[in-house]
Amino acid sequence: MSNRIIQLWKSLYNDNTTQLCHNIIGYCKNKTTNNGRINIKGTVLKSNPYELGGNFRTIREKIPFLKELNIGSLWLTSVFSTPCRQKGFDISSLDEIEFELGSEKGLELLIESLHNDNISLILDVVISRTSIEHPWFIDARTSPKSKNRNKYIWTNTTEGLKPVKHNHWPSPDKTWFYNSSTDDYYLSSRGEDMPDLNWKNPEVAHDIILSLLKLTELPIDGIHLPWIQDIWHHKKVLKLIKYCFEEIGADLPIICHQNIPHKTTKSILKPFAYESKIAPEEWVKLISKNITQDWKRHKNLSFNLLQDYFHNHCQMVENKKYLWDIVDGDHQKLLLIQALNASLTGFHTILGPNSVGATETIGTYDEEYIRKTRFDKFFPPHKYYNQLIELNKQCVEFKDFLQLKPKVKSKGTLLIIQRRHKKERLWQIFNLSSKKIDYKDKSIEAYSYLWYLE
Repeated sequence: MSNRIIQLWKSLYNDNTTQLCHNIIGYCKNKTTNNGRINIKGTVLKSNPYELGGNFRTIREKIPFLKELNIGSLWLTSVFSTPCRQKGFDISSLDEIEFELGSEKGLELLIESLHNDNISLILDVVISRTSIEHPWFIDARTSPKSKNRNKYIWTNTTEGLKPVKHNHWPSPDKTWFYNSSTDDYYLSSRGEDMPDLNWKNPEVAHDIILSLLKLTELPIDGIHLPWIQDIWHHKKVLKLIKYCFEEIGADLPIICHQNIPHKTTKSILKPFAYESKIAPEEWVKLISKNITQDWKRHKNLSFNLLQDYFHNHCQMVENKKYLWDIVDGDHQKLLLIQALNASLTGFHTILGPNSVGATETIGTYDEEYIRKTRFDKFFPPHKYYNQLIELNKQCVEFKDFLQLKPKVKSKGTLLIIQRRHKKERLWQIFNLSSKKIDYKDKSIEAYSYLWYLE
């Protein structure tokens, strides 16, 4: 298997850099990966560790709550050393755990506790950029001749340069930032505090891949690579990472960004998981048409918003930060969005405390608060919370169906999805209007859904 790593490396970098590639292969041969992993499954809860109490011990204390919610996998957005200027994505060292969360031993205890309750763990690993407080960048910005200078991207002038945009995902209007020490500009396309790494530099590939390989010594169950599509030749880089994982014997799923084409990740990563869910065209059109009209909100309440990026997209809508605010605190509409998201092929992901009814003022998981508050007078206590539990149970019950390609059709304001597995058919019917609708021998209430086997 080493030969394919070398050949792929040579297709990316000059022949005179192959010693770096051999260093990686040598590391793989002298290390063994941790094989105590469990599969990513069921409903995935994606959360900042600070929302779960702020350290590994408090996260362990939340495991009974996760079980009650029928969570099959916990996805933590950042556990590595960070000044936390960008919600922890601005990593200052991939080889160190953020001290506020605990130690590497504390992370191992968390993983062990999750695995004891059959819950898998996914970690975010940012490899497309670093914090401005990363030792590389601290050195790089001091002099054009510094040894780490070429690990980042620089320009002497921004005249005529437009902001760098990546795919269809929003980027800041300003992406080049002035560095007074060297009188030039560095590229930081996701905000001033996270300068982009220069993946054309083979030393970047060497050092980052070694850090990823060290991670496989922990029994984590999957890694997510945010903004992987931003880097140079990201398809080949993904394949190189996959080959190196296989060289060390790490059967570790890599979760890819939603804007990487479906065919790309499918051909590169096996086993693999998707952060994004690919929605059929009819699904997108019907959601956009009906929900936008009925809720009289923004023009893009479809596809992206109804997937895994609720927070980011809500920030672009009438300055409202949370999905809760978008639906005006209507639990039925919030549940409908969760069910629509769950109906797409792939993993059902819910985000942070706000996805289960908490607010910005709480900032942490307070189970009693989530269960008993933020329900208006028309809903009895626990209604939304209990319905969310039932939805998550259905995701587990119908997991074999939900990995299959659906047949989708629309009838007025009804969205009708079918999936056949063996001799059974799963029907998923969604009413996107404000009125009760009858379909065949079923009645679907306003802004409600019905899943059943036939």
